[in-house]
Amino acid sequence: MSDLSLKRSLTSGHLDLALNQLPLLEIYSPIRADWTGDIIGVGEFYENASELTDQLDRARLQGWLITALVTALICLSLFGVVRGGSRTIMQQRRALATRLTEVESIASQNVELRKQIEKASRRLSKLSEANLRRVGADLHDGPAQLISLVALRLDAWQRIRGKARQSAYEEMRSALEAALAELRQISRGLVLPELEELALGDVIELAITTHEGRSHISVRRELDLGEMTAPESAKICIYRFVQEGLNNAFRHAGGKEQAVTATMAGGEIVVRVTNALADNDPPGTAGEKMGLIGLRDRVESLGGKFSFETSGGQAMLTMHLTLIPGHADD
Repeated sequence: MSDLSLKRSLTSGHLDLALNQLPLLEIYSPIRADWTGDIIGVGEFYENASELTDQLDRARLQGWLITALVTALICLSLFGVVRGGSRTIMQQRRALATRLTEVESIASQNVELRKQIEKASRRLSKLSEANLRRVGADLHDGPAQLISLVALRLDAWQRIRGKARQSAYEEMRSALEAALAELRQISRGLVLPELEELALGDVIELAITTHEGRSHISVRRELDLGEMTAPESAKICIYRFVQEGLNNAFRHAGGKEQAVTATMAGGEIVVRVTNALADNDPPGTAGEKMGLIGLRDRVESLGGKFSFETSGGQAMLTMHLTLIPGHADD
């Protein structure tokens, strides 16, 4: 083999080795005959594709990075949506649980109030019957007897002549006046004075003044109500409460250290009637009287609270009643 052939062989081998180590871009181009245009051969060219390969790798890497970033953003968005929805569901669940607890509490209170109303209605019915029997007995034993006496004396009076006639007339007149006085005394406790135009403070003051006029015993009062008004049913309840409380204090303790206080806070009026206990009045006896039972029923029928306590030588009658300013009876 000649030196030229050996040199070409070595050059071709080095070229093949170099081509195998580099990324190549193979380009094929047809060779055509000038006179016919037919393809008579194919030219093969090789271009260094290192830069193209680097560009493709960078483009591929960027594609994966963009895909990963977009996927991560979508996952984060979905996670945020799901987490927000879960948080909203939990909040609504807690709110529903709270509402359910409130509804159950209100239902329980309604049941308790219904029981109290039914109990108060039964006691009020019994109290009404007892009051009717008491009024009937008072009428029968008092005015009815006097009027019957006058009726009997009237038959005899027609047959009497002279001075005895005038004496019998005076006797009948005296009996009729006594019967009328007893009727007035009985009806006085049945009919209330006009309360519609009075403020709450004036209603309590009227009850105290009336009691002072009958018992001739002064009552200490602390009334912090201003011009506060209330429905007529509430005024009647408060008037009867003060009236019965002072009457009980007068009957059981002789009216010792009687006091009436009334305050208003948060739409609720608190009225207290206090007095010193008598030495021979055991604690708790006044609370068992029919009048206080009727007061309890009256106060609770309006949604109020009633209590009677004795401690430290003092009796305290208390009522709490919620009022709505400007509210009127239906």
